[in-house]
Amino acid sequence: MTYQQWKLLPNKDWITAPISPTCEVMMGFGRKICLKPTDKAYPTMGHGWMALCALHGKKHKEAFDICELISNGETFS
Repeated sequence: MTYQQWKLLPNKDWITAPISPTCEVMMGFGRKICLKPTDKAYPTMGHGWMALCALHGKKHKEAFDICELISNGETFS
């Protein structure tokens, strides 16, 4: 599914928000955040976007490429 196809799906629970410029994945037991540059992002219900670096983006096939998101009007925080 592309970002444009996803945007056509109406959902009252979707709250758009700026995308974090860094990966937001929690790592390890120390609960540290990855913080590598964002490469992909996927929508999270009620919370905007979950930003992912290239490595974490490979694990989430549902994530959209950041270039596609930005070119279609989404923004960085």
